[in-house]
Amino acid sequence: MMNPMIASRPLATVLALLTAVASAGGPVQPYDLDDPSEPWRTSRSGVTRKIMPPYTPLVHEGRTVSSWGRTHTFDGLFPSRVVSQSQDLLHRPIALQIKQNGQWRNVAAQRIEFGASAPDRVEFEAFGAAGPVHVKAASWIEYDGLIRTDLTLDGESPVTIDGL
Repeated sequence: MMNPMIASRPLATVLALLTAVASAGGPVQPYDLDDPSEPWRTSRSGVTRKIMPPYTPLVHEGRTVSSWGRTHTFDGLFPSRVVSQSQDLLHRPIALQIKQNGQWRNVAAQRIEFGASAPDRVEFEAFGAAGPVHVKAASWIEYDGLIRTDLTLDGESPVTIDGL
């Protein structure tokens, strides 16, 4: 059972990272990615701006970012379209829903702003809302297709969120 969250300024920052993990012995136990004793999030070991083969530099044009036969289109908080080798990979755009008072609401994207753009990484922020909850998605995409998104939810007054 998920505990409801109470929204005020700011409600929460959510790291969106989904990974399916299994082993020969069955499912792997959950791992706390926010454990402060784990240095992987802040370590700079092995970090380079060099584009590693076989990847190619990112090309940023408008709301699309392309590299190595793959194009991501960003029209909201998350990719709205991903095409690889001329094949659509998404059935529909990735969406965020918020459950309040027993009802699910789609977060409607209001604007997207691209920031730093380099051959190895493109950064952008998207903003949206679902009723009284405002959402900011701070994201970046790397040349190998990795996308990281940090969500921040806030509201003008306290709001109970039953699910994301």
